[in-house]
Amino acid sequence: MEAVVSWLECKGCNETFDFQPLLYGCPCCAEKGEVSSLEVRYELGSLDGQGIMTAARAARPPSLWRWSPLLPPVGDRQVTLGEGDTPLVPMQGITEILGVARAFVKHEASNPTGSFKDRLNAVAISMGLHLGFTRATVSSSGNQGVSLGTYAQVAGMMSVVFTPPYVETRTLTELMLRGVQPVVLSSYDGAALALVDELVRNHGWYVSSRNFPRPFANPFGLEGYKTIAFEIVEQLGSAPDRVFVPVGGGDSIYGVWKGFRELLELGAIDRAPRMYACQAGGASIVRAVEEDLQHAPEVPSVDSLAISIRHTQSGDHGIWAVRESKGGAIAVEDGEITEALVRLGRDGLCLAPSAAVSVAAALKDAAGGEWDEEETVVCVGTATGLRWSLTFSHLESGVARVPRIDPDIEQLNRLLDDLAA
Repeated sequence: MEAVVSWLECKGCNETFDFQPLLYGCPCCAEKGEVSSLEVRYELGSLDGQGIMTAARAARPPSLWRWSPLLPPVGDRQVTLGEGDTPLVPMQGITEILGVARAFVKHEASNPTGSFKDRLNAVAISMGLHLGFTRATVSSSGNQGVSLGTYAQVAGMMSVVFTPPYVETRTLTELMLRGVQPVVLSSYDGAALALVDELVRNHGWYVSSRNFPRPFANPFGLEGYKTIAFEIVEQLGSAPDRVFVPVGGGDSIYGVWKGFRELLELGAIDRAPRMYACQAGGASIVRAVEEDLQHAPEVPSVDSLAISIRHTQSGDHGIWAVRESKGGAIAVEDGEITEALVRLGRDGLCLAPSAAVSVAAALKDAAGGEWDEEETVVCVGTATGLRWSLTFSHLESGVARVPRIDPDIEQLNRLLDDLAA
């Protein structure tokens, strides 16, 4: 499939740019002292949406690059580990609780490094390689760092990942296994961003995350998130009614929404779903929606099981996704996340607490409002639970009660009697 004409466009002033390493938002707006993000735009008017869907379905190998006409043009610099094409898993028990016809998890834990960040980094690192970068960096508590480092390694790029002081040992060892240099910081959040900013601004490093410029912003990575929407439509045969997405900075929900929006423009779907921003440990978008704010405010940091989306400020693009889709924003607490983890486990799924936030929000919203029983609901399960010890924290007290017996028939029979009681 041939690539379509594409460019970078400012969301604020509508100025357009050729593809280049603009990692700090729109330079024209910056000259006026304003902050505005860039996004990739495509000439979609001449394309056959159904034809693109058909061609993508037949493309091999089945990575997200089968959607290359709707992704940034990187020439022969496509970096891939077979990301994408994740299953849409029915949630049997949760469907009954929600009271809808169908409810699914888009199981992003099936990606090569265990999270949907692989979609972002497959595209962003490919573009970084295309633009001539040789070093990449990011600050991360887990998923993004592992993913960026892995794709940088495959691309032949050096990478450094700055982690918080509470980073898990298993994350550090996984980064090392994948050829990434981790650096543990004594303090995090703004301090970590400042170090990344220094490397990007003054030392020629590349960063793949944070589409909304605070302070830096990569316009290419969230194009990978669009393919979640493409695959959902491909798997269902149409758009769902509601899509729940865990949100920290906002790239996730805006990327998925951009995918549905483009399919609508292409005529591949006749309606788009309502998008729900699901937050925990800092609900910047929730507050903006509830108070009808134009910009995502900074909010107090709150401890949460959902460490990887515990942001004190989201990007404005998360608000755009909610409002453009006529969706909503929902904050959940740790008890609701734990309940979602339990119910997901009963449906055969092991997601990270941050990923389970989408299911927790769906359960909360369904309990508080009237949903149509014919609706189809998709919760994006962004990452595996196996990387995070907090996934299992509610089960720790039960470990001592796990039966322990000798390999003896009499003891086995007594155990069966106890289990049947």
